[in-house]
Amino acid sequence: MGIFNRNNSGHITYLLGDVSKKGRWYFFPVVFLVKTPLPFLVFSLLGFVFIVRDRARTSSWFQAAIPALAVIGMLLVALAANVNNGLRQMISVYPLLAVIAGYGASRLLSSTQCSISRQMHKGSKIPRAGIVAGLFSLQIISSSLAHPDYLAYFNVLAGNHPEKIVVDSDLDWGQDLKRLSVALQKYNVKEFKISYNGSRDLDLAAFNFPPFQTLKYDQPESGWIAISIFNLTLGSKQAPYDQFAWLKAYQPVEKVGKSILLYHIPKN
Repeated sequence: MGIFNRNNSGHITYLLGDVSKKGRWYFFPVVFLVKTPLPFLVFSLLGFVFIVRDRARTSSWFQAAIPALAVIGMLLVALAANVNNGLRQMISVYPLLAVIAGYGASRLLSSTQCSISRQMHKGSKIPRAGIVAGLFSLQIISSSLAHPDYLAYFNVLAGNHPEKIVVDSDLDWGQDLKRLSVALQKYNVKEFKISYNGSRDLDLAAFNFPPFQTLKYDQPESGWIAISIFNLTLGSKQAPYDQFAWLKAYQPVEKVGKSILLYHIPKN
């Protein structure tokens, strides 16, 4: 009953520069597109294509069609949801998509073998096996390069500023406090103000910070300021969501990890 009540009331969500408490049907397609490694997307798309093509050719297509139908069903339910909490709401589609992607890769390889055998006497070579190997290599490379920021991973389609697409748990879930402590020591910060997106029960003093105060809404400050990207984007989570907009007139000294901006604001 609580889930239905929450779906009826909605959840504050930022997507592509727009803030709303109502769900958007395109939220999960957009987030899935920019947060999934591209090689995996290609293999998954190939899997769907081969499932459709093979339905009249082989009985093996049905085994792959079952997870495909499950993915489509879950996506249809998600499109109608009024709560867009992030891709984690759809995380269960990935094991199913892995089956579909594996089917796509295996069918591409099997069609490669057939094509090569047919074309050998003509002296030609079908490079599909190389395509599969290349995509697998890119998948491994992209996963390795994401370390250790797996939560804030985005593929190249998101560009250099994924925060313009989505925030919250897809980018900023309060994961960079240890890095902030290191950055404050690097700049020899003696005191600072902070606006942090994370658990209210978390003891920030445990991170060996210098003396700090909570950054207040709608009150420009000077000195060192650390702010989560989520807070900079959504402020107090109440319209007009611009309580920290004054900070956008300054360039941050450093982007700490993927989710915290560190500023040094001179005194007037």
